[in-house]
Amino acid sequence: MSKTKHTPTPYKIGRVIDEGAIRIDAAEDEPFVAIVRFSDHPARTKAIAIATAEFIVRAANCHDELVAGIKSAANELAYNNGADSMILRVRGRLCALLDKVQA
Repeated sequence: MSKTKHTPTPYKIGRVIDEGAIRIDAAEDEPFVAIVRFSDHPARTKAIAIATAEFIVRAANCHDELVAGIKSAANELAYNNGADSMILRVRGRLCALLDKVQA
């Protein structure tokens, strides 16, 4: 994965473009972050494109907070004095998830 920084969040749903697309806009002065296209095809309807754009915006806008929460939970579990196997498994899953989302 690239180490280049992404466009800063928050993102928002932009306007529908006449060519069959919905923009995802940044809060900054960027023209747009992404475009989700739609068509007459049943798998690419305007409603599906809007739902997809909304999902992308929600995921991007909460990413940093989710990563911080996972790190905090993993750290809390690391400081548990017991060697409870469930705690170790949960911490292992959280750390694996962190590796995945921070890749």
